[in-house]
Amino acid sequence: MRLQDILERTIANLEKNISVKIILAVDQTIHGEEQRYRHKDLIIGENEIVNTVSKALPKIGQLIVDGKIKTGTKIVIFNKTNKLNVVGNLDLKSDVFRVITVMKKENFKPKPGDIRVVIQ
Repeated sequence: MRLQDILERTIANLEKNISVKIILAVDQTIHGEEQRYRHKDLIIGENEIVNTVSKALPKIGQLIVDGKIKTGTKIVIFNKTNKLNVVGNLDLKSDVFRVITVMKKENFKPKPGDIRVVIQ
């Protein structure tokens, strides 16, 4: 068996066991809360945020394995389907993803040093 096959199988098994708590209300900034409700006809619901973050977890897991994400690294998740951007950070010690802000914007540009994860 090739080393690549072993690594891929190991990562697949780790992804099955990844459990991350997604925190919305606890550490959400005032700005983040305002962004969710800023348009009367467009409210970004918690389910939409949680689904976007959940879909990104396998890619985030791979970035952790690759050493590109550490505790406190700002992560920008872009959902191509609904144009939702979720900005947050992951605490690797407690397995908590804290949402900082959300917005629906197709051309949102992350700051230098932020990690961008794109999902469908």
